[in-house]
Amino acid sequence: MVRRIRDMEGTLRPPRKYAPFRGTVRYVSIAMHQKRDVGFGDDLIGWFYAMIELLNGGLPWSSLEKISDILKSKLETPIKDLCDSHPKGLLTFAQNVMDISYEQKPKYDSLQKILRSCLRKDVTDATPYDWEVNTQMVSKRVMERSIMASVGTELPPPIDYPPPKKNRTPSLPRRQKVPSPSPMPKEQQPPTKISLPSDPQQTVDVDMEKIPVKTKSVMVKRN
Repeated sequence: MVRRIRDMEGTLRPPRKYAPFRGTVRYVSIAMHQKRDVGFGDDLIGWFYAMIELLNGGLPWSSLEKISDILKSKLETPIKDLCDSHPKGLLTFAQNVMDISYEQKPKYDSLQKILRSCLRKDVTDATPYDWEVNTQMVSKRVMERSIMASVGTELPPPIDYPPPKKNRTPSLPRRQKVPSPSPMPKEQQPPTKISLPSDPQQTVDVDMEKIPVKTKSVMVKRN
């Protein structure tokens, strides 16, 4: 989107017979519409169109879509009509910018003086912007910030962000201990059944607590 207007040695490059279109159609100069090489003055023309759009809320060709229609509107709209409701210095600025040829370098100091003449006498570099001014009063802090920011010695105040919320995982319900079954009392324990050696199909109820330990071991071995 950008082409050097000077070579590496600082010499102005000669204009081409044909230059491809570069830029935003709404703001480019007429020279760009005509596919001619553009210079310093054409950049100021684009800035002027953007400024008029901010001041007037739009340009006469803002609603147009075709490039040919936009070019026709730029050619037919007098510059005086664009600056009609603004200080005279803005019209002087536009006329000087429109007359700058490809080979000329703008006189920036003179153009800045013309723009400064459009300001009210009570407006300075330290004057707050419209969005910084309170309708009742301008606080001292706002004025100090405007002065410091104009010379680039103050950074914008840091933004206090709320601390991030911790994502707490829902606690799982504790497992309830199942009570172990209480041992059966000895009185309710069923007796042990032992088969008779003479007839294995017949069994006898025996209270194992009343049998001696030696006899228990012999019974286990036999079984």
